[in-house]
Amino acid sequence: MDAGQIFRDDHEDPTIKRTSAGAIDTGHYVRKGRRVHAAAVHAIVTRAWRHIAQSMKCRRTRLRTYRELSRLDDRMLKDIGLGRSEIMGVCCGRRNDLALVCRCCGRPSNQ
Repeated sequence: MDAGQIFRDDHEDPTIKRTSAGAIDTGHYVRKGRRVHAAAVHAIVTRAWRHIAQSMKCRRTRLRTYRELSRLDDRMLKDIGLGRSEIMGVCCGRRNDLALVCRCCGRPSNQ
């Protein structure tokens, strides 16, 4: 259950929760607040972890590309339109004349 679902559930039932003695049941709202907070923290941590994992995957892809291009001799690099000094720029998306896209996530490499 996400934070938005808990919030929506509260608005669908606008009656105030009361104890058997007729007092407002503050414990109910404290528990609900804790659930909303826990769901929000979980969503933030999950999103951050996915971003970190994707960044690590992209970094591994860039390093693999760098190693592969570095293994080529100068003649083969020239055939594909690169100089040895341009390898790092191509891997990190710093070459302006190429529309470079990250092979693992499909986003532009220069961002």
